[in-house]
Amino acid sequence: AVMRVSSQAIDVFEMPIEFVEKILDQAEGYSKPHIAMTGGEVTLHSQFDKIIDLIVERGFQFHFVTNGTTYKHVWKKIGHHAASREWTGVSISMAYR
Repeated sequence: AVMRVSSQAIDVFEMPIEFVEKILDQAEGYSKPHIAMTGGEVTLHSQFDKIIDLIVERGFQFHFVTNGTTYKHVWKKIGHHAASREWTGVSISMAYR
């Protein structure tokens, strides 16, 4: 994938959704899996909402770390999961401009 930052194009690695599914398959072997999504800005993944759906469909608890810059965009896609028992929290970095 390529991300454009002002006039510069930057190559961006994005974990394929198929790889995420394999990780979740392996996690099913544990008694009470909790999926923690950290590192970089996980909400920038182009299929972040689908990843959350996969986690919830499997009944895993989860949380993720974000700097909050994509909050409005992400909330529209995953906010319906907020009341679920699977979503255990969001850690927000207090970065600012």
